[in-house]
Amino acid sequence: MASWSPTGKPAVSSTPTRPSARCWATTARSCCGWAWLVEDEPVNREITQALLQSVGLVVDTVEDGLAAVDRVLNQAYDLVLMDMQMPTMDGLDATRRLRQLPNGENLPVVAMTANAFDEDRARCLAAGMNDFLAKPTDAAAFF
Repeated sequence: MASWSPTGKPAVSSTPTRPSARCWATTARSCCGWAWLVEDEPVNREITQALLQSVGLVVDTVEDGLAAVDRVLNQAYDLVLMDMQMPTMDGLDATRRLRQLPNGENLPVVAMTANAFDEDRARCLAAGMNDFLAKPTDAAAFF
């Protein structure tokens, strides 16, 4: 677990590194990169992971926001897909903490949530997320 100072800033012990993994492409729309999927619901996690892998992304998963923040302290990712409602730490608080990290300031964070109202979108953007996808996510809209 990460240690947090009284000011709320994390104590970073090392330079983030990329996960050791190989990119591959299985569709006409292909890309290469590392995605971090933060989702507590197993079925949603499995479906989203398969979608991301189908275009060549390497996907790491975790089930709550606190674990995501801890992982990003030591790993470099190209994209984070973040559920809003999770145990331990929700996606909004996790995004706020990610934005305090040296490697989290410019990291693209996309909300993935069943809360699809305009006010939910506004809360996500205010927390520092870059975009918003409503669940269930249609594969065509996803990419």
